[in-house]
Amino acid sequence: METYFSIRYEFDRERVFQRMDGVLRSGGKGYICVADGHVLSEVQRNREYRKVLGGALLTICDSGWVPVYLKWLLHADRPQYCGAQIFHDVIAMKKYRMMFLGGTRDTLDALRRTLVREDPRVGYMPFEELPFCAADEFDYGAIAARINEYLPDIIWISLGAPKQEVFMNRLCPHLQRGIMVAVGAVFHFAAGGRIRRAPDWMVACKLEFLYRIFNEPRKQMKRCWKIISVLPWIFIREKQRQKAARPGDSSGWGGETPRLPCTLVSCFGQVPGHMGELLESWGREKDRKFIIISDDAGFWNLPPNARLVPMAFCELQRLVRIKLGRRHNVKAPEDLPPLLPEYPVLFEDYVGANRELEAMALEAGPGSSEPAVSSFHR
Repeated sequence: METYFSIRYEFDRERVFQRMDGVLRSGGKGYICVADGHVLSEVQRNREYRKVLGGALLTICDSGWVPVYLKWLLHADRPQYCGAQIFHDVIAMKKYRMMFLGGTRDTLDALRRTLVREDPRVGYMPFEELPFCAADEFDYGAIAARINEYLPDIIWISLGAPKQEVFMNRLCPHLQRGIMVAVGAVFHFAAGGRIRRAPDWMVACKLEFLYRIFNEPRKQMKRCWKIISVLPWIFIREKQRQKAARPGDSSGWGGETPRLPCTLVSCFGQVPGHMGELLESWGREKDRKFIIISDDAGFWNLPPNARLVPMAFCELQRLVRIKLGRRHNVKAPEDLPPLLPEYPVLFEDYVGANRELEAMALEAGPGSSEPAVSSFHR
């Protein structure tokens, strides 16, 4: 996973399903968010909503414009993997036990008829309406009881953002197992009703938003205005982040490399659940400095002896190629722990000639649900 614009994205389709299958094999539970432009704008405005997305197993990129922003700002090529695609992929696999929540009875009945033609098993799966109410007013215990009785692998949620993400966050503690996926208008798209997805040529040209405006002008114009209004702030904050990542600004402590001893910590992708405890323990080591290089500071409360280097994962990949050569191929955050002995060279601009450097990687290994901690002493 990679964090951009305060959202932790997973762009790789295979890694999405690896994570899903890993959670299901272990009998776990969680939720997946599908972040379009509207979700992106809400995250910038609402700190609590940002925490809701932060609690997800992962977030996929539903916006065709986010890859464009990444190309403009970071020269990074990242694909879109939208809600309609993950819905189609899961249905086509014909292996998951599913439940469909949200939408009107007419939409759900039409959706069932459509999906049964592709997978007859779907005809025996639950399609249930949800009450028309605010996120605070749902009876989460009762809804979870119906889900737990059926014990699906995948629970599709169609309530519209931002309510559907808040709904999943609050429902999750009541579930025994299963993965919820918020797909917004995808029920309508798949059911073949009045609300349809834009033609492929419009999607390819990043003009899907125009098609949605023509179909739902009042709703979509309001959303588009929210998106447009936050774009300048997104770009400004990204430029500020890039400035803060420069060695002279982020090595900390007056622009000088830290005095001995020093611990260099990398933290990319999934943040450890015990990150708060780690920061507290590091803060008690008064005679040691910590430099944390990460793509996501979350809401960390950094101790006085710790400094953050805000580095996007694509920037780290570029740094690896420059400092270590192309023989080191870092495709995902979990590829970093084997590079620990190379950290003094990789991050030399931040630690200088520090001879007592300790290096630590908080990245998760393949198939792991919790990041592992590895260390290297020079």
